[in-house]
Amino acid sequence: MSSKLIDYVDFSIIKESIDIRYVGSKFEVYKNLLPIQKGAVSERIVKDVLKKAGYSVEPKVNLEHDFVFEGIKTELKSGTLNKDIEAFSFLQIRKDYDYDKLMLAVFLPNDLRIFTMDKSKVMELIETGLIRPCQDSMYKWNPTMNELIENTIEII
Repeated sequence: MSSKLIDYVDFSIIKESIDIRYVGSKFEVYKNLLPIQKGAVSERIVKDVLKKAGYSVEPKVNLEHDFVFEGIKTELKSGTLNKDIEAFSFLQIRKDYDYDKLMLAVFLPNDLRIFTMDKSKVMELIETGLIRPCQDSMYKWNPTMNELIENTIEII
């Protein structure tokens, strides 16, 4: 006897995983991209926005940063609101890579905000435990918007 497993699926489980703050928003599709896609799309969007805003954006010098922003080797991390909380996740922050500025792009449902911090500030936040180890030599930061504002400089 053949059963249709689809008949047993509880689709509310899928619906519960959706962050309703992004449904119908400008960044709804972005929110649902796979992580590797988000990284590539984020970099293209941010570089394009920075250039249109009049900033200098040049290609990377090596593989340990994403681009050169205003003459400074810059690593880009992007984040959206975490589901059910007012915080963001910035993953794979590396303290040993060759960059001088960390840029954090925040994709809100209908807004984009871009923050930066010098690598020395990244190191300080690692030392104080605000930026925490996650795997190997990588770190993660889960700041609220207030923590972002307190620890970075908003450029746009």
